[in-house]
Amino acid sequence: MLNKLKLVLAGSIAAAAMISSSAHAEEVTVPAEAKIVSAITLNLAGALNFGSIAVPGTAGGADTVTLADTATGDRVCGADLVCFGTPSNATLTVTATSGEVVSVSYQASVDLDNQDVAGESMTLTPSLSSGASGSTFLSDGSEAIYVGGTLSVATDQVGGTYEGSFPITVEYN
Repeated sequence: MLNKLKLVLAGSIAAAAMISSSAHAEEVTVPAEAKIVSAITLNLAGALNFGSIAVPGTAGGADTVTLADTATGDRVCGADLVCFGTPSNATLTVTATSGEVVSVSYQASVDLDNQDVAGESMTLTPSLSSGASGSTFLSDGSEAIYVGGTLSVATDQVGGTYEGSFPITVEYN
């Protein structure tokens, strides 16, 4: 009987040990948030227009015409070319949530195709106003980006009207 009593006592002690108070527990509250931003809107005013360009038609190599990516859009005509007519650059207005950063990307070059003579083209190297390519901080929610570029003109460039286009992509970072 004593052995039975010892066995019951040992079992009771073991059971009590298993039921004893739980381990120390901690709790943490995890914050969560989300910021909703307005959709980006783009408004393009104007188009790149280099005006009229006369080529000498003699040996001497290619030259360039540049439209500045500034508010004035000044044109610089290469020494071997004659530029006339009224040039203009384009202005892209980006509107987004104030204080946000957006990235701006565009093609490094684009072909302008002769609309009058098939198979003839010139290369345009677009440029955007200072600080516009890459990341741009929109302190007041709106930013004007001036679009300019450099047009490569061959000495024997075939006459005609050259046209083309290229995408500019703006997205939140």
